[in-house]
Amino acid sequence: GCSICNRRFALKATYHAHMVIHRENLPDPNVQKYIHPCEICGRIFNSIGNLERHKLIHTGVKSHACEQCGKSFARKDMLKEHMRVHDNVREYLCAECGKGMKTKHALRHHMKLHKGIKEYECKECHRRFAQKVNMLKHCKRHTGIKDFMCELCGKTFSERNTMETHKLIHTVGKQWTCSVCDKKYVTEYMLQKHVQLTHDKVEAQSCQLCGTKVSTRASMSRHMRRKHPEVLAVRIDDLDHLPETTTIDASSIGIVQ
Repeated sequence: GCSICNRRFALKATYHAHMVIHRENLPDPNVQKYIHPCEICGRIFNSIGNLERHKLIHTGVKSHACEQCGKSFARKDMLKEHMRVHDNVREYLCAECGKGMKTKHALRHHMKLHKGIKEYECKECHRRFAQKVNMLKHCKRHTGIKDFMCELCGKTFSERNTMETHKLIHTVGKQWTCSVCDKKYVTEYMLQKHVQLTHDKVEAQSCQLCGTKVSTRASMSRHMRRKHPEVLAVRIDDLDHLPETTTIDASSIGIVQ
C-alpha cells in the first residue's frame, strides 16, 4: 500500500502509477521508472506501451469507424467499447435512479451528475459541465466555426461525428421508423434514444421524496437531478471496484421497470 496516504492496490504497477501524486514525497527514486507522463495532456501511465497507445488520441487520426452511427476512434479498443452503446443490454444500473448504462465508463460519468460534480468549465462564459465532451461541444458554439462539410450536399458541421452521421442520409437513408409516431432516423441508436425520451412511458410513477408525478424515465431522472441532488450523492471511487457485470434489482430501490 501507499505509505503516504495508506491507499492499497492489488497490482504493483497501479501502485507505482498512483505514487506520482506524491511526486515531492516519493520514498523510492526507483519508482520513477514506472511513471510515464504524456507530454501533451499530462496523464500518467505505468508503462511506455500504455503511454504510446494513449498518444494515438492526440494525433487527430481516427481510422476506426462505427458502421452503425459513423463515429470514429483513434484506437480499435475505443471502438470496441463504443459498440456496446448499440447493444440492448445495460449491465450497469445506477443505484440512485435505476437508469441502466452499457459501460462502466458511462456509469461513472452518470454518477457525477447525481453528485453535482462539474469539473469542466467553459473559459468563455464560465458555464460548468460534468463531462469534458459536453464542455467541448458547448465551447464550439462561441466560435461559430464549422470545419466539417458534407461533400455530397455542402452542409457544414462543427463536429466530425455529426457530419458522418448526417452523411448516412445520403448513403443509406432513414431506415429506422418509430412504431409510435412514424418519425424516421438514420441509425437504430438515434431511434432508440427518441423512443426512450419521447415514448418510454411509466405507469403513474411518483417521486418517493416529494410526490411529483412524471410520465417518462428521462423526466424522473431530470427531476431527481434538479430537485433532490443532495440525496443522490455517491462515492464515485466505489465504481473502481465494480465487477465486470453488475446486477442490481431496480425494484429494491423503488424504481419501476
